[in-house]
Amino acid sequence: MNTLKKTLAVILSLAMLAPLTSCSSEKAPEVKLLSSKGGYAESKVEGRTYDMQSVSEFVTIGEKTGVISAWEKELVYISKDGTRVFRSEVEDLTKNDDDDIYAVYAASDKGLVVFKDADTCVINAEGECKKIEGADYIYNLEFADNGRLFGLNYDALYEIDINTGVAKKLADKGERINFFDIVGNRIFYGDRDGVHIYDIEKNSETEVPDVLADLLGKYKAEKSDAEHALDICAGNNDDIYIGCEDGLYHYSWGGNFAEQIIDGLISRFGDPSDQFGTIYCAPDGTIYATFNSGMYKYSYDPELETAVASELKVYSLEKNSTISQIVSSFAADNRNIKVDYQVGMKEGLTYSDAMKELTTQILSGNAPDVIVIDGLDNDNLIEKNMLTDLSKYEDKWHPDSDILDNIAKWNTEDGKLYSVACKFRIPAVGAERKDLEKIKCFADAADLCEKYRKEKDPHYTILDFFEETDPIRMGLMYEGNKLLSGTPDKAAFEKFYESCAKLYNNDKSKSEMDTAFISSVDNDEAGSEYFFGTRYMAEKMNKNVIALGSLNGFENEINVVTSLMKLDNDIDAAYRYGMESDKCFMPNCNIAVSESSKNKDDAFRFIASALSEEAQEIEHSDGFPVNKTALEGFYEMNKDADNVYSLYVPPFDSNEEGEGYEVDMEWMTNEEAEEFDSYIQTLSEPVFIKYSIREIIENAGKKCIEGTVTAEQAAEDTVKQLELRMKE
Repeated sequence: MNTLKKTLAVILSLAMLAPLTSCSSEKAPEVKLLSSKGGYAESKVEGRTYDMQSVSEFVTIGEKTGVISAWEKELVYISKDGTRVFRSEVEDLTKNDDDDIYAVYAASDKGLVVFKDADTCVINAEGECKKIEGADYIYNLEFADNGRLFGLNYDALYEIDINTGVAKKLADKGERINFFDIVGNRIFYGDRDGVHIYDIEKNSETEVPDVLADLLGKYKAEKSDAEHALDICAGNNDDIYIGCEDGLYHYSWGGNFAEQIIDGLISRFGDPSDQFGTIYCAPDGTIYATFNSGMYKYSYDPELETAVASELKVYSLEKNSTISQIVSSFAADNRNIKVDYQVGMKEGLTYSDAMKELTTQILSGNAPDVIVIDGLDNDNLIEKNMLTDLSKYEDKWHPDSDILDNIAKWNTEDGKLYSVACKFRIPAVGAERKDLEKIKCFADAADLCEKYRKEKDPHYTILDFFEETDPIRMGLMYEGNKLLSGTPDKAAFEKFYESCAKLYNNDKSKSEMDTAFISSVDNDEAGSEYFFGTRYMAEKMNKNVIALGSLNGFENEINVVTSLMKLDNDIDAAYRYGMESDKCFMPNCNIAVSESSKNKDDAFRFIASALSEEAQEIEHSDGFPVNKTALEGFYEMNKDADNVYSLYVPPFDSNEEGEGYEVDMEWMTNEEAEEFDSYIQTLSEPVFIKYSIREIIENAGKKCIEGTVTAEQAAEDTVKQLELRMKE
């Protein structure tokens, strides 16, 4: 059985293409989008390129150009004809006890940066190894063309002496440096103040052209997060190239515009299901780029048709990774369709603001063609005849593969279908087997949590709540349908708020230091109200822990749970689907077509693309696929031994001694897959919570949890507001 180690991805640098002509310096600085003729054809490079999660910059060592695979400590280099990659050992590692070197972070003919004996070290050309000293946690390092080594931590830039390992501070902004790259003699970096350039020959800051300040400004620390990969590199002349999720841009030094030469929307650069690392421009102008999924090649074709024949407007209230990926894939396959993806609650806009903007668009005759109704007032949209009856056009949007009708077509009323769900979550509950039997409803879980705190007084976190809204959102998974069906019930809401307060107030120990933090390498939102798998992990390692949340996918959710069920320790943990009802599911990525759409044909094709096997077989953390063929593909993943990886599960109690367990995370067995498939065929109760309704419940519930109102007062206020909305 092969075992793969899970590792964190790193954001790396890129290198680019040949120059384009700049315009007169008298014109105002601007960023020009892709032209309508000519473009880059994307193809995957042959060879073993699937493990590109953590690689260095493209480097040339001897006559080989490629990237260093950090954890495998190999040079992955491009063949001379540019058709495939090969791998070779990095020779200098053998001079320095290769077995003690865990990873290689940067490389050049002048030396290496490695992680050795729990320290970041430099190895010079003579093979001498020195620990980097003089700065705390330098996490990004890169060699300049002249062999000098530079790096940064969150607060400052440094030069590291390759022979001594001593780090010398170059620039100290103190504003959380967020990106960094070396282009010739210039170091580009961004912090909360904006974009900066440091000249390593003059040893001083230098002026940043306005167009670069504008283009790179979106990646300032205050606007960016770890998901954004940004890099800059030199072209063949005095030009630079900028790679980011929006695509690839070219800038001719001294000019006043940057031109987009690859559009992120129609290439892998903007695909949210992947992450790019570094780019290289070969002498012939071919671009090679590494992504988590492998290395790709981009060859320019001047005859590639990119002229726009139609426009498709796609709207979602909040940005969604699955919808973003579908938009990217659809745009790449339909270059003649301009896809305009609009996010309502962007850049701090409230729900109310977003609704005003959407209403204005619709009333002005400029309605989106495709509307992702997640969080929107679905009933109101239907009542006002704003959504197309999709049942009339099923021949245009239904994919070749069969779909789960009971889930995908949940939004049916009077025989009319108003949206199709692409994904679905499954609420679950877990506890020690003897206690799981006692949990029949959400209130039972709250009572058990209170009991644990009083009788056992565990030091660790029970549910891992961070915000007062966490138990409220979690509770709506289980109680939403009961609370929001028919006339609002004050007594039901009062009990609900009492349960939320019990869970939140008994979740953490009185000692703030005696808590656990549940996290996941593969999921930034592992502490949210959804992710059941990470909480079940804590439950399986510690007594008196309750796991609530939803199962949202295979690899990092249900496979974790089924694998941990096989862990033989003294905790008899168990789980089940649902709470009072085991027929509930949460439809996600619900796609509708506006009745006033001007481009319904392309809107139907968009739905077909979203439901296709190709789109549905991509693993996301926001739900299981509804395409049956894609589901079957996931079930059969256990046939590939490479899908097994080892996961170390520590004791979650900060005061508890012990080494934890190493667990083989295996794909669900055929028997488990068959059981799961039979279960999802029976799901019949969709839980769809409108954003506006959730907001009312959260505001009242938060006051109850904080103790400023009683559960009875919170329930009374909620019922009044809900009744008022019903009258409106």
